[in-house]
Amino acid sequence: MKRIKSRIISNKRLSPDLFLLTFTSSGVENEILPGNFINIEITKSQDPFLRRPFSIFDVSEGMISILYRVVGKGTEIMKMLDSGKQIDFIGPLGNSYPLFEADDFTFVAGGTGIASIHYMLKTVKNKYPSSKRTLYWGAKNRYDFILKNE
Repeated sequence: MKRIKSRIISNKRLSPDLFLLTFTSSGVENEILPGNFINIEITKSQDPFLRRPFSIFDVSEGMISILYRVVGKGTEIMKMLDSGKQIDFIGPLGNSYPLFEADDFTFVAGGTGIASIHYMLKTVKNKYPSSKRTLYWGAKNRYDFILKNE
């Protein structure tokens, strides 16, 4: 676990209330495993006071992405964050998902719970490219099916 200063690369609206925040990984990308999460400091002010936990949606060379839904004061502030702004996060945190060799993988996710499953699917695809991967995913509306083209 490390406290890391990072810069926002993009904060993309995917649906009316879903966003994908991508920021520099500051060298921790190789430490992040599927199932890990980070705690992001939304603002330097006292409101909101606490960091917010977010599952890792994707990791690539030099970048981390999280998926979030605007549901309260903290995420309302987050949706306004622009490219280049500095953010502070602690991570990676939590236990990772166990990954066993198999021919078939089945995943179940609901809503923004797809974030950690997305990274797990990517990891399985890279590690076991010939495996069969099945995803059952529920969402509250059609706009939330953000991965339908993947």
